[in-house]
Amino acid sequence: MAEAELCRRFAPRVRAYGLRHLGAADAADELSQRVLMLVIEKLRKREVHQAEAIASFILGAAKHTAMAMRRGEKRTRPLEEVDEPMGWCEAPRPPALDRERIAHCMEELAERERTVVTLTFFDDLSAGEIAGTIGISAVNVRVMRHRALSSLRECFERGAQ
Repeated sequence: MAEAELCRRFAPRVRAYGLRHLGAADAADELSQRVLMLVIEKLRKREVHQAEAIASFILGAAKHTAMAMRRGEKRTRPLEEVDEPMGWCEAPRPPALDRERIAHCMEELAERERTVVTLTFFDDLSAGEIAGTIGISAVNVRVMRHRALSSLRECFERGAQ
């Protein structure tokens, strides 16, 4: 089913956007559900004309819905009134973090790579801002971040075996 695949692919992204911009897990879950319902309704009504731009459409819907949620607007239509149950479209919960494993894998990184990852994901700095902070080019920051994330992924996979 194409709708289930759409949910599988985009629900985690919309939820992550919600966590970042709304701050609470329940609000992120609500955002994910509302956005995916909206997108599926628009697709069913053939109101989305460019299938290749669906990711951009979903991001725009997430931005607008998150803004509405921050303003405290209520749902335009209660979930009970939805034509078809969408239990198969719930955002999967990410697994609990193994903080010890994260710390171990971060320790395996070179100091500069660890700094780039920390500034990216904890301080929310762009590649240009990080480059200015540690005195390298933005391109080099992106390459270092890519390599560091690959190393972290490999470390986690080794630990999962």
